[in-house]
Amino acid sequence: CHPSYSHQLPQNSELYNMISVIKIQCQIKLMIG
Repeated sequence: CHPSYSHQLPQNSELYNMISVIKIQCQIKLMIG
């Protein structure tokens, strides 16, 4: 999980949305273990 990447991107970009989804999936994986 590298949430720092998202700070370099514009909030409305498709890449930002994609990374947001990846971060959410990553958090879920961490919660499940």
